[in-house]
Order: sequence, then structure tokens, then C-alpha cells
Amino acid sequence: ERSRGLGDVYKRQVTSKVNVVLVEAAGQLPVMGLEALEAAIQAQRDIFTRESGYLRAMYILWYESLGRESDIRASLASHHVIYRRDVQQWIEQGQAAGEIRADVAPANFATGYCSTMFGTIYQWVVAPDAIDLEAFFEHFAATVTVAITQQRGD
Repeated sequence: ERSRGLGDVYKRQVTSKVNVVLVEAAGQLPVMGLEALEAAIQAQRDIFTRESGYLRAMYILWYESLGRESDIRASLASHHVIYRRDVQQWIEQGQAAGEIRADVAPANFATGYCSTMFGTIYQWVVAPDAIDLEAFFEHFAATVTVAITQQRGD
């Protein structure tokens, strides 16, 4: 068993607090398709503004843990699988409902979506004042919706 230092305890406390916020936001998400995807983007924006101190602390600790094997790194990897799976399911649901183009590859879209979200988080952690999050999320939501709903050449 690994020994737990004060840093590990703090990491767990911060992660636990942010997880509560994420679960609250996820509980408010519609469960299907395009509407769920659009709501997820807005929920992420809201979490940035509502819990920015905890969120920054959590991501700083998570990024710090990437250089070595740790419980937090393993947890982060499993969360990434869940995030991609959820986004992929929303795309598949939207395709089944006729809201999202059939030629959108759900798994590839999920990887790109999560990469954009995590890249935005990383940039915000490094330089929080360098990004206008409100404008970014508004633009991102509009761009994603157009990209996955309009036929090519429209």
C-alpha cells in the first residue's frame, strides 16, 4: 500500500469538491443527443465561472500527478474513458434521432471534443486571464453545432 502524504490528502479533498460540482452539473444535463452535447458545453462553461478556484487547484494537482504512476493518474485516465464514451453516445443518439449527420464519426468526434475541452482547461490553468471563456464557449458551441448538423457544402 502506498503511503499517503498531506499532498495526497489535499488532492483528494480538492478532487472530491470538484467532482461534486461536476456531478451536480451532469445531473442537470438532458440525457440524449444534440441537446445533451450543447448542455455539456454550457455546464463546462458554468463550472469554470462558478468553481474556478477549486477547478484550477484540482487541475494543477492532476497535471502535477502525470509524471508518475499514482492513484490520481489512474483515476484521471478512467475519467477520460468515461468522458469520451458519454460524448460518443450523445453523437450516436443524435444520429439516431436525425439531429446529427450520419457521416460524423462518433468516436473520433468524442476524442476531438474532449481534446478541445482539456486543451482549453490546460491553457486556462497556465494563464487564466489569457482566454475569454464566455466568448470561447459561445463560439465553440456554435461551431460544433454547425459542424455536426449541417450537410457538407451547405
